[in-house]
Amino acid sequence: MKARFIQKAAILLLGMAAFVVYTSCVDSNKNYYDPDLREPNPMGEDVVAPDGFDWATSATIQLTVDVADSFNGQYFYVVEVFDGNPYIEQANLLKKGVAKKGQSFVTELTVSHAIPTIYIRQTAPNGLSETRSFSTDTSVIRCDFNATGTKAVSAKMASTRAFIAMDAPDHNDKTLFPDVAPVDATVWGQSQEYGKSYKVTSATTEINCWTGNVNLYVTENATLSSLYLTGGCKLYILPGVTLTFNGDCANNGQYNCLISTGKNATLKVNGLLKVDNNYKLFNLGTLQVNNLTCTNTSFFYNGATTQVAETLDGTNYGTNMLNGADGTLISKNILLSGGSHFINYGIVNTQDTKLDATNGSWENSGEWTSGSMEVKGWNEFALNRCKLLVKEVLDLNETILTIDGGAQVKCQKLLMNNTRIDLGSKSLFEVTELATYKYQTPDRGFKGTGAEKALLKIKKAVASAGVENNSNLIHYAGNLMVVCDDHPAAEIDPSNIRWTLTAGAAWSNEAENPVQIDKTACNEGTSITPGPIVEPTFPIEVASSDYYTMLFEDQWPYYGDYDMNDAVFGISDLTYEMNSNNKVKKVSFTVTIKAVGAAKFYAGAVMLDKVLASNVQTIAYTSNNKKPSTFFRTNTAGVEEGQTNAVIPLFDDIHALFNLADSNPFVNTIVGSPNNTTNLPVIEVTVHLKDEMEESNFNINHINFFIVIDKFSPRREVHLAGYRPTDLINTAYYGNNDDATSIAHGKYFISKENLAWTIMVPGAIKWPQEYKNIQLAYPDFKAWVTSGGTQKKTWWTNINEEYIFP
Repeated sequence: MKARFIQKAAILLLGMAAFVVYTSCVDSNKNYYDPDLREPNPMGEDVVAPDGFDWATSATIQLTVDVADSFNGQYFYVVEVFDGNPYIEQANLLKKGVAKKGQSFVTELTVSHAIPTIYIRQTAPNGLSETRSFSTDTSVIRCDFNATGTKAVSAKMASTRAFIAMDAPDHNDKTLFPDVAPVDATVWGQSQEYGKSYKVTSATTEINCWTGNVNLYVTENATLSSLYLTGGCKLYILPGVTLTFNGDCANNGQYNCLISTGKNATLKVNGLLKVDNNYKLFNLGTLQVNNLTCTNTSFFYNGATTQVAETLDGTNYGTNMLNGADGTLISKNILLSGGSHFINYGIVNTQDTKLDATNGSWENSGEWTSGSMEVKGWNEFALNRCKLLVKEVLDLNETILTIDGGAQVKCQKLLMNNTRIDLGSKSLFEVTELATYKYQTPDRGFKGTGAEKALLKIKKAVASAGVENNSNLIHYAGNLMVVCDDHPAAEIDPSNIRWTLTAGAAWSNEAENPVQIDKTACNEGTSITPGPIVEPTFPIEVASSDYYTMLFEDQWPYYGDYDMNDAVFGISDLTYEMNSNNKVKKVSFTVTIKAVGAAKFYAGAVMLDKVLASNVQTIAYTSNNKKPSTFFRTNTAGVEEGQTNAVIPLFDDIHALFNLADSNPFVNTIVGSPNNTTNLPVIEVTVHLKDEMEESNFNINHINFFIVIDKFSPRREVHLAGYRPTDLINTAYYGNNDDATSIAHGKYFISKENLAWTIMVPGAIKWPQEYKNIQLAYPDFKAWVTSGGTQKKTWWTNINEEYIFP
């Protein structure tokens, strides 16, 4: 770029005259052949990059994709690789190809360090599609859409956790549900004897049993004003009989009592019914209460119909409640707390369900319908084996909910905080309106645990208010298909990941979802809508959305001033035509010249590192500039003569591209300069090959852009660090001045402090103003360099606008 004073320690010993000779040198008189003639480190003497630092802003990944072929290799699937989830955001296409049974899609993928995750999508010939995600922090990715990604378990998940086993009482056991009173039973009166049996008739208005182990048989409809049973007493309401109690029946704390309502019998409590201390409440008829409280090792069993006008409340340790297969339980509210346990095999209908029982459990093996439902209190024992329908809000906070194979959960809204939801094979979890996520640790979220995919359908998902920009909103993992068209993006920035899709979990949308859930007694099921069989039309045109900015410093083998704006290229529109073997014969790309921070001559070209010059058939240009023809000597195919690899000229004179060849001014590097322009030269190049090649040969890391400095001097090229020069470079420059190139070690265009002369950055980034060192414009640049690329991997995202050309 600009002339710089050349310094050499020995000069100070030679006297002022010699010093004047050296310091008055201009670029054309610089000595490029002296390994000791150095310039000061433009980054500062303390800035040294570690040995082996490759200056790459992207990672190279060997990628293999196997599709889940449902057509036994008869048709091709389309495979695409994106930098985001293509179903919910504007994702950029990175790669594309085809695969089928017996033919993998194998490629080399170059991914920016700013992209922590890639998404790989397979589209079947019937239009159904799914995507999986993978971290880019690896050198090899094997994506197998056949793999579940989780250890297979049985289709019906075994209840191996700390759930309580409850046995329903035998409906035919006459000791529990007698049809008649014993023949020796006498009418209940004032006198009581231990262990005796008594009849309760319509004349009875009070039962205050103070004697233990008494058996009471309600033989006629009766209405009571008080009811008390002492330890071991049993109250049987015989079939067809109604017992009514007006008031609260709350003093039931005596041990081992029983109230049994027989078939077609009715127990009405117009108040609170509380059972306590190993109390048993069995119902085979109709139980009607205002409030029902079960506590302290009591056991409530419903085998017919129970109606609770207000609240069914299970509290404290060892409380068990069981709604049998023939049971229908209707309650305004159901509250489970402490160590209470509830199992449902029948039908439960309630306006509100609350489970706040750290040591308790809830199991549903029937149909549970609730207006709203809340599970919290670090509870880990909530299990849905059949159908759970929540009409409004399902609120899960610090809990684990298990959905058994084939079961269903359906809610209008979902609130989820630090919760894990395990879904078994062919289970269905559906949020019909809105899922709101607050925070889930990486081991929580939705997990598919079965051998076959579970289906999670969410109409819309959002972050909870106040945490919109937080990481770890939600995680999807295991053998799970997520279907959602409206969802927060996965990342705020590369270090702030809001959600993950891992361990075999896949994503689709409503129209293309390939997972169908069959309709059963426990599941409403879903259907899929495959389209007609349509195979790709070959050749497929693949247009990558990648964009790269190249920043050149032109003083090699001297440092220069390191403002990295001597030439600025934009590289885009890498496009190729691919056949059914994922090979190409036609490739095109676009180069946009954005800035020139020098007055000297530059020519520009690109070498295809994986393509021999002899394999190029023709080069075609479409640009606002004529084909290069004066500097580069080309053969009939259009590649430069005397080269082993294909070297494709881009331009003969960079200033001529701006129609400024006479004065050669700086362009777009000095703020306010009259030579600045937005009318940028655009060069489009198309390469036709003689023989087809692997498409990975045209990855950006194999496309070697460079500039040639000083038209009339021995050929001096400037390339990216580590990239090979062309056959025509003057190798006598190697190792001189600041350069440390070593052919023997495959080390090119790296300085003695391991600094580079060219940087390629993913994205359309800005560049420093003239005379402004790049570390001023990008404050994280120095840390990236001195750490060898381990720190500040996306340094170009932190900009100091004061030093940037706007």
